[in-house]
Amino acid sequence: MSISLSHINAQNFNEIALGIFQFQLANNEIYRDFCQSIRKIEVQKLEDIPFLSISFFKTHQVTCYPNSVMDYFESSGTSGMQNSKHFIQDIKLYEESISLGFQHFFQDKKYTIVGLLPHYLERANSSLVYMVKHWMSLNQQKEYFYLHNLEELKSELTQLLAEEKPILLIGISFGLLDLAAIFQTDSSNLTIIETGGMKGSRPEILKSELVAALRKSFSNAHIISEYGMCELFSQAYSDENLWFSCPPWMRIYVSEPNDPMTLLNSGTGVAKIIDLANRDSCSFIETQDLIHLNENGKFQIIGRIDNSDVRGCSLMYS
Repeated sequence: MSISLSHINAQNFNEIALGIFQFQLANNEIYRDFCQSIRKIEVQKLEDIPFLSISFFKTHQVTCYPNSVMDYFESSGTSGMQNSKHFIQDIKLYEESISLGFQHFFQDKKYTIVGLLPHYLERANSSLVYMVKHWMSLNQQKEYFYLHNLEELKSELTQLLAEEKPILLIGISFGLLDLAAIFQTDSSNLTIIETGGMKGSRPEILKSELVAALRKSFSNAHIISEYGMCELFSQAYSDENLWFSCPPWMRIYVSEPNDPMTLLNSGTGVAKIIDLANRDSCSFIETQDLIHLNENGKFQIIGRIDNSDVRGCSLMYS
């Protein structure tokens, strides 16, 4: 099945989503068995599409191409956890999603992109590292990746900001806090995207507390957050008030925690995500995140549902 993410909009989203549902129902054995088990095969409208629990990516090969030998992205996880695997049939589709997503949220502003991604860089098959490398490649820039060498990063940022270049620093939460302890700037040319969590390196804190702590060292920086995971080929990004928005080919709903079959356009409940970039795996994912969704399709993350694993990229939210 062929789709172009750039052509998806509010007017044709439902039609394309229903077409992808039929394709995945016919070709994804795991998803088809799930739909049959809950007697949801005949679907005429988007609201009736079943959402597969994200936990299946830990235990099954969720793909429409089970007989192909494929690469995969693997979740970051934490020690002792079973990681999710998202098998890749066509890497060009992921590249299209992350390229268009960057353009959608950051427009055509010419950033120098810097990655502070300890933990992710230490693991193979990270979709986050692939994304940032792809951004840098499109930018035709040097690869600025930093692990634990914070003094080197401090020096590089100082030089880049002195040249008055707009910097986009994407970093894991604990890495950004470590950087904030040794480096301060009041430059408005710095945009920080925080992603991930503490990875066991320090206690989890509320996201509002994290932003407040970073603000002490980066007073005039634009500080936002990324919401992504290896099970999705698309990402949402927040504004500085921590309200997240989706790109046109991704949509989020909520269901009541005690009634997983509901699909609501607003309210507080478990996040259900349609990601049409997941064409070759499953585009209809029930997460384990509690969110508050407003009528405009923007959302804030509240936390995790009870008895769910704490994903390696999770962070507590206010």
